Amino acid sequence: MSFGLIQILCDFLAIGRGHAAMSLKTLALCFGLNMALDPLFIFGLDLGLNGAAWATLSAQIVTLSVWAVWFRAPARRPKPGTLSLLAPMLRVGLPEAAALAVTTFGFMALLRLAADLGGVAAVAGLGLALRLVFVVTLPLEGFAIGVQPVLAHAFGASASRRAADAQRFLLRGALGVGAALGIVLWLGAVPVSRVLSVDTDVQAHCVAALGWLALCVPAVALRLVAQIGLQAAIRPRAALLLGLAPMGWLFWPLLALLVPPFGLSALPVSMALAACLSALLALMLMRQGRLSATTSGVSA
Repeated sequence: MSFGLIQILCDFLAIGRGHAAMSLKTLALCFGLNMALDPLFIFGLDLGLNGAAWATLSAQIVTLSVWAVWFRAPARRPKPGTLSLLAPMLRVGLPEAAALAVTTFGFMALLRLAADLGGVAAVAGLGLALRLVFVVTLPLEGFAIGVQPVLAHAFGASASRRAADAQRFLLRGALGVGAALGIVLWLGAVPVSRVLSVDTDVQAHCVAALGWLALCVPAVALRLVAQIGLQAAIRPRAALLLGLAPMGWLFWPLLALLVPPFGLSALPVSMALAACLSALLALMLMRQGRLSATTSGVSA
């Protein structure tokens, strides 16, 4: 998890300097390498569940090595700031850090449950499905992060109309692209799983998980838009509430409710339902923000 946090820090440092493309490339490298190493470590080296962890760790080390080389350039080298910046940084950053921690532990527990309920093949199949979903959502996340400074500037300048227009445009684009990517992922589940693994059990688990996870890609896109909007508007409590929903306070009750009757198949179903419910919460928070901005504008 520490390497993951450092990688995210590098991503935002690059984006803040106007190098969003570098962030996207390193994210693609990390997830792509992780997907390639999973079968090698799990089956090739016969490490089982530990192999998935070693694949993730290896991918993160390679990615951080790329960042280390990139930041060696004097023009890109980070410089220390003043302590006065710490308080606003913590106010905005802690909700995202908490959401990341909950998500990381959630995925670890999810893979452990998959191992207990279905064995190594289930872990590998679910792991491949999750990696494919991450790869599909990477462009959405990268675009949303790139737009966040624009939204932050609009909110900071009290330009509520400009912020609403930008967020509306981002929402429509994210939902459209998310729906298209979800359909592609759903239709391509069988051929892609055959390319990534020769084990028929792993393929079956991957396809079954993707059947549910692909449906929630538009919901993930919607939540991303709301998340970056809340962060740009400096609404840390709402951002924390939304950030902890998909793999936290919404996910675990669904998992506890669905696993006893449905077993292994409940894992991707719980994730999909939590993602969709999080999207509904995101819509409510976005609507509340627009109403608040309208009220402030009328009062002014």
